[in-house]
This record gives sequence, structure tokens and C-alpha cells, in this order.
Amino acid sequence: MIRAVWHGGKPVLAAVEGYAVGAGAALALACDRVVAAADATFALSFTGVGIAGDMGIFASLPARAGAGVARQLMLMPRRLTGAEALELGLADAVAEPGRALAGALDDAAVIAAGPPRALAGIKAMLARWPADPDEVLQREVDLQARLMDTDDFEEGIAAFRERRKPAFRGR
Repeated sequence: MIRAVWHGGKPVLAAVEGYAVGAGAALALACDRVVAAADATFALSFTGVGIAGDMGIFASLPARAGAGVARQLMLMPRRLTGAEALELGLADAVAEPGRALAGALDDAAVIAAGPPRALAGIKAMLARWPADPDEVLQREVDLQARLMDTDDFEEGIAAFRERRKPAFRGR
């Protein structure tokens, strides 16, 4: 499931209301965007049941919060509110209690209006982070070359010139 979230061609959003604990928190952190209710609770309490972590937490958490914060949250688990999760990088936006799903759906609509191939390329590039910087540069060149040969690129340039919103179609 985590591989599907990481490597699928479409962005995946999480809306967190209530508790995201252990594997639930890891699943949310694997997503491309996390909208948390202000009163949501995040906890990485794997050690409380005698394990170190799973569901990709050793990739997702450091990528979101940095290695130092990840280390502290894993070694000394504590409960975090949605607002604290935002501050530490575990969440990308905070919503009023009961509005996380609506916020995530609003964000999904914004993302879905983007160019599908470019969005898939962004996911693919970031799924391999961290990587050798020279390898990243070459992958960026390859991706951009592929994207510049699409109808969506032509539409984006035309919309920019005509000062209108582009209508991407994934071609």
C-alpha cells in the first residue's frame, strides 16, 4: 500500500481527523499532502508496543521533518496536535476541527487542475529523494525534455501568453 502511495502516478492527499497513531500516522506521512484538523492527534508510538516502526516511516518521516526531528519523535514518542504536526512538517495544512476532509478535497481540486504528466513526474522525482545531486540533475533534464514534448506544455504556454487558466488533458 505504501509503495502505491509513493509510486502511483497521481498525488495522494490525507485528511486527518481524530487520531493518527503508529501505522496510521505512517500512512498519512507517506501522502503527498496532509491536511490535519487542529485538534487531530499524531503519535509515532511504535516503541510502546516493542517495535521500531513500519509502513515506510523511516523514509517518510525524515523526508518530511528532517532526520533530527524524526529521530526524536521515534526515540521519545509523544502526542502532537495538528498544529504541532504542521510546525514540525508532519502536516502541510491545518483545518478547523471537522473540516480536514473538506480542506483536503479543496486542495485536491487545485492539484487535479494541474498537468497530469508533470504531477506524475514530480511524484517520481521526489520518490527517489535523497539521491546523488548529479543524478537528480540528469533525471530533471530527462523529465523536462519529455514534458516539453506534450500537448499540456503547449497548452500551458498558450494559456500563459493569453493570460488565461490552462486546460490540461494529460497528453
